[in-house]
Amino acid sequence: MKSFERKSLFKKVEAKTYFSSYMSQLPKNFKLKGVCPNCSQIFIFTPLEKVVYYFDQDPRCNCPYCGHFNEYPSFFKENNQNSIYIEFDTEIKCGCGVTYALYGVGAYCPNCVVFNSRHLLTKGLERVRSKLNMSTFSKEDEQELIINCLSNIVSLFDGFGRTTVKASGGSDDTINKISFQNLVGARNNIKRVFDYDLASGLNDNEWNFICTCFQKRHLFQHTLGVVDKKYIDITKDYSIPVGRKIKITKDEIFKLTYFLEKIGLKLFANIAS
Repeated sequence: MKSFERKSLFKKVEAKTYFSSYMSQLPKNFKLKGVCPNCSQIFIFTPLEKVVYYFDQDPRCNCPYCGHFNEYPSFFKENNQNSIYIEFDTEIKCGCGVTYALYGVGAYCPNCVVFNSRHLLTKGLERVRSKLNMSTFSKEDEQELIINCLSNIVSLFDGFGRTTVKASGGSDDTINKISFQNLVGARNNIKRVFDYDLASGLNDNEWNFICTCFQKRHLFQHTLGVVDKKYIDITKDYSIPVGRKIKITKDEIFKLTYFLEKIGLKLFANIAS
């Protein structure tokens, strides 16, 4: 059974019910070192008193790596404070109230089983906006920063999209091949596999804007920013002729981050939550 399918079977139980058994024996805000009995991967889990825990009959934990599902004590046999000094790649405060840390990035919350790609997208875009707000470079250096931000945004959204569709649990082989660097192709595949429109929530001008930004990124990556006929054919942007160098502004990057966050969160809500 897929992790996201389990959640629909659970009853929500107030934390105080659960704390009366296992958690009540732990100091407040104690950081649990979890070791999955199935894949042996390590993670940190910080339960909070106001958390609503999900379980059927017995309190269970979900491995954020392999999805193994079992009683909490089977994961937390080695709960010592030394675990808090382990350096993990990602720390996440889930919407259900718990905080967990792990190696890698894409994972499910050990408590509510929600996939964390939504968190990675919003935090990543937030970092881009903060970087642009703090920039005090020369005009030439600023353009380089903007181009780097554009590249990072496209990579971030591609990673978010790929992990989100995989987390949906769909069985179509196309899922593993969907590239979100090609937004038009991704939109067509998402519609075919999930019957959902990736551009939902945007008007035609807004959708065309983000597609144009992605094509600009393609130019910066492959032609040093020089416009070619393919770019004009795809974007219908006739404002700059073939052979001239394309530019992108800070305002365009800000606008792009907000549109991608909008369609990204709607995608997550419709196919992976």
